Amino acid sequence: MSKLMMAGIVVVNPGQRLPAEGYSLHESSDELSYVVEGEIVFGTVSGETLLKAGDLFFNPRGTKHYVRNDGDKPCRVIWVLSPPIKL
Repeated sequence: MSKLMMAGIVVVNPGQRLPAEGYSLHESSDELSYVVEGEIVFGTVSGETLLKAGDLFFNPRGTKHYVRNDGDKPCRVIWVLSPPIKL
């Protein structure tokens, strides 16, 4: 983590949704994510997109969103937020 960005890896297990209900929202941070392994559904108020290993996706600040693993294998995603959020 720095003053400019923060990053991490999230594992979303089969049947898991993050957040469990509703949406996540980063009002002041853009998010860039890369699917390392597996498949994940990326959802917004506008709809859902299936993302697979090797896909890179951008989520602009202020976009309500969630992710869900409908598959039978864990999904690993590298994410970067800029600027960082307070944890």
